[in-house]
Amino acid sequence: MSEVILLVIVVSIDCFAAALTYGLAKIKVNFLSAAVISLVGSGVLWLSLVIAELLSRLFSPETAQTVGGSLLVLMGLLMISKRIIRKFVKEKQHGITAIFLDETKADRDNSKDISVKEAFFLAGILSTDCFLSGIAAGLGFSQNQKIWSIVLNFFGGIFAIYLGLFIGKLFSKRIKNVDLSVLDGLVLIMLGVMLTFHI
Repeated sequence: MSEVILLVIVVSIDCFAAALTYGLAKIKVNFLSAAVISLVGSGVLWLSLVIAELLSRLFSPETAQTVGGSLLVLMGLLMISKRIIRKFVKEKQHGITAIFLDETKADRDNSKDISVKEAFFLAGILSTDCFLSGIAAGLGFSQNQKIWSIVLNFFGGIFAIYLGLFIGKLFSKRIKNVDLSVLDGLVLIMLGVMLTFHI
C-alpha cells in the first residue's frame, strides 16, 4: 500500500504545484474544473496501468517490478532536470510549451478563473508525468494496487488542487513563484528504489 500512496503523491504533486502557482497569482479554480483535472488524470493513469499490464506479460513478475522501478528512478532524475531546463529556456513561449513551463498561462483568456475548457487542456499537460509514472509503476503493481491507485488518485488530485490554492493564497504576498520539480523527482526515485529492491 505504501507504493500506491507514493505513486498518488507523485502524480498529485503536479496538480498541487499548479494550484499553488494559481493561488500565488490569485487565479481561481472552481470545483467542476478541479474535478475535470482530477478525472482526466485518473483516466490517463488507468490507461497507463492497462498498458503496463500488457507489457508485464512479457516479463516475469520479479523482472517486471525491477524494470518498472528502474524506469521510475530514471524518470525521477529527468523530473529534477526540469528545474534546470526551466531556468535556461526563454521566457517568451507559446502554446503547450508555455503552459508546461508556466501553468498560469493555462488561463488563456486572463479571466483569473480556470474554465472547464482550460481545465481539460491543463489536465492534458499535467497528465504527461502521470502517464509515464503509471506505466513504470504498473509493471510492479498487483491488480489490487492498480485499482486503489486510480481511486485514490481522483480524490487525491482534488485535495491537492484545493490545498495548493489555499497555501498559495495564504502566502501570495510573500512568495512570487514555486517549483516542486525536485520534490516530484525525489519521490519518484524513492518509489523506484522500493520497487527495484522489493522493499
